[in-house]
Parts: sequence; C-alpha cells; structure tokens
Amino acid sequence: MSDPTAPIPPCLPPPEGSIFTAANAVSLAGAAATVAWLHGGHPALALVGLAADAIDGTIARREPLGATQTGMVLEAVTDVSLNAVMLGRLDAAWAIPLAVPVQVVGKRAGVGSLRVALTAALLYRQWKAGSARPNPSKRKGR
Repeated sequence: MSDPTAPIPPCLPPPEGSIFTAANAVSLAGAAATVAWLHGGHPALALVGLAADAIDGTIARREPLGATQTGMVLEAVTDVSLNAVMLGRLDAAWAIPLAVPVQVVGKRAGVGSLRVALTAALLYRQWKAGSARPNPSKRKGR
C-alpha cells in the first residue's frame, strides 16, 4: 500500500517555459483579432491576426529562452482551432479532420499556413458578397 502522507504527483509535467512571453502575447493578440473579425469585426482584423501569426515565431527565437514548448503548443492549438472555425464558415466542416494533418505537413514542409489560405478564402468570399462580415446571419432582415 502507498504512503498516504506522500505528496500527490502531478498528472502532467509542468510546461516548459512560461506562457507569459512576448511571443505568446503576440500570438494570443493575433488570435483575438482573428476571432473579433470572425464575429463581425472589420476585415483589417483578419490581416492583423495573420501578421501576428507571422511574427510571433520570430519574436520567440529572439527571446532569451528561445522558442518554448508551451509557445509551440499554443501556436498549434490556436491555428487548428481557428482553422476549424473558418472551415465551418466556408461550409466545409467535413474537412476539419483533415485540417490537423494538412497543418502539420504544411508547417514541416515550410509551404505555408492553412490559416493563411482559409483567411484568404473567407476574405475573398466576404469581398465578393460585398459583406462586412465573414459569416452574415442566415436569417432575413439581419
């Protein structure tokens, strides 16, 4: 039987590095800008989100500790989550299970970001429809 006074070990090891880094702040700000755009904000917010996504890695590599595992996980989860929402807005929710492997292969191959492609597709749809929102309400009169 185990010692009842022994401390309980954590289920998961603590993350390496702090979530409170400049790179993570830029990443989260970019995600927030993208979410604001997806909820009816100005299309420029989509571009702010992409710009933040592009520069957060550069900032991470220049920080004293370099890129942390926490930051890499934050970046991946943010991209996959936003990709899933954008695929839903493009009426392509069926492709969500494919988004994760495409994102991983694309990042490893250095061919670009699925997030950029999906943002561009939504911006194009928005421009073509003459709408200020990427997902206007389906109800009439709104």
